[in-house]
Amino acid sequence: MNLKDKWINDHFELYWDELYCYSCNIVRDRQLAEDVVQEVFVQIWNNFHQLSILDAKSYLMRSVRNRSILALKTVDFDTIQLETVYHTLTQNENLSEEEQGYYKEELVHLIFAKAKEVLPKRCLEVFQLRYGSHLSYKQIAEQLSISESTVDKQIHKAIKSLKTNLPYAIDVMTVLVFLSL
Repeated sequence: MNLKDKWINDHFELYWDELYCYSCNIVRDRQLAEDVVQEVFVQIWNNFHQLSILDAKSYLMRSVRNRSILALKTVDFDTIQLETVYHTLTQNENLSEEEQGYYKEELVHLIFAKAKEVLPKRCLEVFQLRYGSHLSYKQIAEQLSISESTVDKQIHKAIKSLKTNLPYAIDVMTVLVFLSL
């Protein structure tokens, strides 16, 4: 057995379970996690002589993480999956600003989609003006010819409704603060 075959076989046997579990925690799909880990080893196989791997476990974990993130871009999320993926990634490693932005944007999209489903027309309109158009309470009140206290009540009603209607504990306020930036 040559050096490449030995390295691949030894590290595949040694780290397969850990790499698979790590990918599964990120992608939340067993088959996709298997594919991710296999793709990492195929990539190493194809480029073995060009690689300089000093710490095999770190290299493999980073490769699985990056490949898992790439795989996520092809997956349609529901709220539970998205929130879980975001928490898994932020707890295990720091996300790049681009990755943080991607997941926050997905959360925002889910919140607005749920808002369209569950909020009454006027409440949705106020919510969209506040968090979609970034208008102040005063600007919304002027535009809709209502009082600022009515705007405040509609925003509170929208947030309360979203918190109870989202199927998972998304921190709605954190995401909405992100929208306000």
